Amino acid sequence: MMTVRRAMIPEAELRRWARVSRKEGVAIRGRRDPDGGLTVEISPSASAPSIGGDDLDDRLAAFGAG
Repeated sequence: MMTVRRAMIPEAELRRWARVSRKEGVAIRGRRDPDGGLTVEISPSASAPSIGGDDLDDRLAAFGAG
């Protein structure tokens, strides 16, 4: 019998973090501590160069929409 693992952070919350980090230009990194706690670090994000004709954002949005 397989044990079902429950997510520590709901998917909707992770998506919200992604939107906020992108808007604010920060990177959010998290890890689970050995004692079961969750550590979250927020740091400035290296800006990515704009690539003309890149449709990655559109493809990710379509994927996320289902």
